[in-house]
Amino acid sequence: MWDVKDTTNQLRFVRDAEFYPKRPINKEAYRTVLLVVERVLKAHFRQHRVLAEVCMGSFLATPGGRNGSFLNDKAYQSINSKRVDFLVIDAMGNPALVIEYHGTFGRDGHALAKDEIKRVTFDRAGIAWIEVPALIDEARLTAMIRERLER
Repeated sequence: MWDVKDTTNQLRFVRDAEFYPKRPINKEAYRTVLLVVERVLKAHFRQHRVLAEVCMGSFLATPGGRNGSFLNDKAYQSINSKRVDFLVIDAMGNPALVIEYHGTFGRDGHALAKDEIKRVTFDRAGIAWIEVPALIDEARLTAMIRERLER
């Protein structure tokens, strides 16, 4: 009756619930990072696009099927539901840069552990990434983005 894996139940839950639109990112991340990324892309990387709050499982994969392994499956499950703050894709839609914003809000040990999982994953996948500290100035962020995308 309450099994969320059952699509009939999912439909019933959705029909009985109330929804409202909300921002996918907070105002600080919007002003500090997203607007700067868009300006950099418009000025220097016109074919690139930026996406916000992207599920890691949508742009990362592990070998599956007969060539897959139990470890690969568990690794994918470990990252599938995690999100990145911003993903820059190239003209072909391939991941070009991950941007993680560490705003002025507090960060606990759980967040720090998730950050480390992300760092290791991006390094293993060969995806460029940057971590943006709170209160970064636009010139420094612009330089960081350009440096990583020009590699």
